Amino acid sequence: MTDDLDAAVEEWHETNRFDAIVSALTGLPDRELTDARLGRLASAYNNLDRYLEALATLDRVTPAGRETSLWAYRRGYAYFYQGEFRTALALFERAQALGDDDATVFIRFCHQEMAELGSSDPSEHPAFIEAAEVVESAEAAESGGAAEAPVAPGEYVRILSSDRWLTVSFQNEHPRVMAVGKALEERHPQAYMNGYNWDAVIRRYLEVHAPNLLEGLDSDPESGSYAAHYAQSPENRARAEQVMSILVRLVEEKDLLSDFVQREVDAIEWD
Repeated sequence: MTDDLDAAVEEWHETNRFDAIVSALTGLPDRELTDARLGRLASAYNNLDRYLEALATLDRVTPAGRETSLWAYRRGYAYFYQGEFRTALALFERAQALGDDDATVFIRFCHQEMAELGSSDPSEHPAFIEAAEVVESAEAAESGGAAEAPVAPGEYVRILSSDRWLTVSFQNEHPRVMAVGKALEERHPQAYMNGYNWDAVIRRYLEVHAPNLLEGLDSDPESGSYAAHYAQSPENRARAEQVMSILVRLVEEKDLLSDFVQREVDAIEWD
């Protein structure tokens, strides 16, 4: 039976039936999820653009399994397509050092993307640019023409850096964020979105979708703000950028926050 399943997974991979792989492997008990199967599951998630789930799956691989070029390559792939090019580069270089020649192409891509981004201005982060384009497009559609300048996500969330700490600073009393919170409260009266409830929602979102980002995270909520602190390191810089990207998506992508709270309302530790 084991050999039959693994053969089927290989066939599904070759024929791009990635949903079938996810369905089959997520239905197995943990004891049957070998490193090889977790790797195939992560690969399927990557091919379905479900990168946070791919990273969470790779986190479940044993320490020995993490010392392979394929593990580093798959992880680099997930970070690359989330716009986390510095982290992806380090992983692809590790994969190459472990013997994966295919990583060379992505190493070149990472350098190209990083060179194009260039600026350290938070408003030029890919998540900010994408969100601003979404907002501008939506406002233009509603007005029937050209929209006024959209709110830049950098006005309500940014990364602050010191010698010791990286801080994702989120201003939940910014008008745009408050509008999202107000709409959420209309559906869920307990969801009064002060900094403490943003902390509760974000922690639950990370538990479900990106548990690796909780590693080393120290949150500091206040009534009008939320901050996520990480100790200064390249790995934590990548984590901070992902948390920032998630906050932007929760604010800017219509119904994402509301749908998540609808599913997880009883699991969120509300203030």
